[in-house]
Amino acid sequence: MTLPSAPPTPSAVDWTALRNLALLRGQLRVSLTPRCNFKCWFCHNEGDVPPPYTHLHRDVQPRRQELIADDYASVMRSLIDAGLKRVYFTGGEPLSSPLAREVLTRLPVRAPDVSYTLITNGALVRTHQEWLATTALDKVKVSLHYFSDESLQAIAHTRVGINAVLDGIEAAREVFERVELNTLLQRENEHEILPILEFALSRLLASAVHRVG
Repeated sequence: MTLPSAPPTPSAVDWTALRNLALLRGQLRVSLTPRCNFKCWFCHNEGDVPPPYTHLHRDVQPRRQELIADDYASVMRSLIDAGLKRVYFTGGEPLSSPLAREVLTRLPVRAPDVSYTLITNGALVRTHQEWLATTALDKVKVSLHYFSDESLQAIAHTRVGINAVLDGIEAAREVFERVELNTLLQRENEHEILPILEFALSRLLASAVHRVG
């Protein structure tokens, strides 16, 4: 297990999102917050200060939130007009953002070939299920890198239990037609990969397993 030795130093203007939009031909990642209720050891937080580092070094904090909900809506509307096809809402944990509800319930009216995906660790889905059901999200993708309290603690360093994550997956299934799982294969969870896949198959969930390193 290796934690970042130092936080990244962001440049004055970060053009990563726009470069990715061009390279991926219309795919955009929207980070609603750099903060997370989990502290997964491998998290690099896409150029901001990772949650594990903040946990160990309280004086080092992520960049301050500068956009408001209207800004997100305006940018997405303009990019959709310019050809944006796929929008992925991430964090940190996007549902821990105070802007999550206002942004996700006000998604721009989309063309038939535009999709919205929420990427979450699942622990807060049940809490926000009622208003999530009113959004225009097409898909929820849950990061399931653990299948027990022990592996969840080892990987995410959180007091949240695995039942909250699994219940969040069920809550997503209750209101969304498309729910997917994403698993990062690592030393701490290699003994649980088959149960995770069996869980996905029993619920007809699409799943992807990636190896760390």
